[in-house]
Amino acid sequence: MRDQAFMVPAAVSALFLSSSRGLQRLRIGVLCEGPMVPRYVRGVLDDLLRADYISLALAINIRYPVASHKRFNESLGMRLLSTPVEAYYRQGGDPLEAVPCADLLEGVPRAMISGLLENGRIAISEVDALAVRAASLDVLINFCAWPFTVMKEALARHGVWYFHFGDSRRYPDGSGFIRELVDRDPLTGIELLQQMGPTEEPMVLMRALFGTSPFPSRYVNRFAPVWGARHFVVQKLWELRESGRLRALSKPIDGAPTISSSRSPGTGAALRWLAIEAMKRLFSVKRLGREPSKWRVGVRRSTQALFEEPAAQALKTFNWLNAPPGHYWADPVLCEVAGQTWLFFEHMIESDGIAQISCGRLQADGNLVEVRTVLRRPHHLSYPQIIQSDGEIFMLPEAAQSGGLDLYRARRFPDDWVLEARLLDFRCVDSAIFKSGDIWCMVTSPQLVTGHAPITWLLRANDLTGPWKYCLNGIVANSASVARGAGGVFEHKGRLIRPSQDCGRTYGEALLFNKIESIIPEDYSESVFHRVDGSGLALLAGVHSYSRVNDWECIDGRFQTRAAPWSYFT
Repeated sequence: MRDQAFMVPAAVSALFLSSSRGLQRLRIGVLCEGPMVPRYVRGVLDDLLRADYISLALAINIRYPVASHKRFNESLGMRLLSTPVEAYYRQGGDPLEAVPCADLLEGVPRAMISGLLENGRIAISEVDALAVRAASLDVLINFCAWPFTVMKEALARHGVWYFHFGDSRRYPDGSGFIRELVDRDPLTGIELLQQMGPTEEPMVLMRALFGTSPFPSRYVNRFAPVWGARHFVVQKLWELRESGRLRALSKPIDGAPTISSSRSPGTGAALRWLAIEAMKRLFSVKRLGREPSKWRVGVRRSTQALFEEPAAQALKTFNWLNAPPGHYWADPVLCEVAGQTWLFFEHMIESDGIAQISCGRLQADGNLVEVRTVLRRPHHLSYPQIIQSDGEIFMLPEAAQSGGLDLYRARRFPDDWVLEARLLDFRCVDSAIFKSGDIWCMVTSPQLVTGHAPITWLLRANDLTGPWKYCLNGIVANSASVARGAGGVFEHKGRLIRPSQDCGRTYGEALLFNKIESIIPEDYSESVFHRVDGSGLALLAGVHSYSRVNDWECIDGRFQTRAAPWSYFT
């Protein structure tokens, strides 16, 4: 594993550091267990200090009697068997590594309270509670390893906020980022919870579900979720300032039964898990001779849309285009210009190592002709969404490696493009722009950590070139199993549809079609109504892009170049 410290995501928080409402600053308190804090906490503190609507009003340290300050106990088997594995995978940039924070808290009023750990919760005296309430805080953020026990009254106006490591619906006591590995849960969650008064259960303010790491290491498995949740606190405080109220997560993801288990697996479960992991690596894909899979573009003409047919039947009717040797084509997008149908796509040349944007013209028989490169940059380009507006043609390619999102205008269609505007200044993937009434809308997935984009946001602008603003309650999706876009948002028979990808178990596993049920500001909602995966077509391992113009449709598919024995172990 390489050092991943450079991937700490600071830019995503930048959307939430400024408020246009000229009100008194929010008074925020922070609770820590000492002068050293986890590395991700230092990032959150930095965001709070940079926000122009937040005042860091109180920094509280908590001390425990030595006998009471215990972490959760691991089974003997887990300690003995995981230590050498974790030592191998543990690298720099661990978000839970302890680092000093005294420099950030210099000049912030301090307080000290005493606490006891009782059944995995922090109990403090009513005297200390009164001292905290006297600070008149809007929010108290608890960065300790444990939540508070139920208080007689709330400690702050909008309660105590704290991170829960794991999806609380499945792991109500937390997962330690190891349970998902042992339980073979494809998703690893992290949440920001709000704790109020004595009669209220904690509310989930924000949640993100990341794909569980393929490596048998809690350090690897926690890297993306913990770093990827750094912006949760400042985003929710921004929403509080802009709207004057807090909205809890209102629509849980279906199909997540609660698992009643401790944070740490027992010795038997640990032994079984590590034995299976050893077998998987013994029968690795390289040993079995399986060649890497290749992406290909498929096209067809059909009066029925892909999502109106059984997936296994429809996939057999696509004509899969052949790229030259050493090349692959993916992320296809169709557009019609002057009566001709054009296909734009990501064009990867294996010898170059980065992709460019190419296009070709579709003939009536489905053949692609006049293929040429139309946009090349020193960084990777993909996902070339085409937008037509006011007689102009624009292209919105993904360019996360450049650090933002750029819009290009066709000076001469289809192969002469000029940079029109930078729309966003943070790394984002699979963005698509569409019109809702007179307002431009964008769905985009911030790349919270390199290789991870489990959240999709809704942004709006009056003009195509911006400025683009995040919508209050603008979380379109918050799970790797449904978030990332798989093509432009489009209307079909009165329905507004957002194609997306299922990346829960692996990248590009399946194509999903989501009906947008409400796009009203502060009330976005959608639901999955159709799924297309590789089942039913030989060697097709996944599908992850979709586009339709008139009766033309295109998708892309990940094909295994030859079947592999023992695939159960891979």
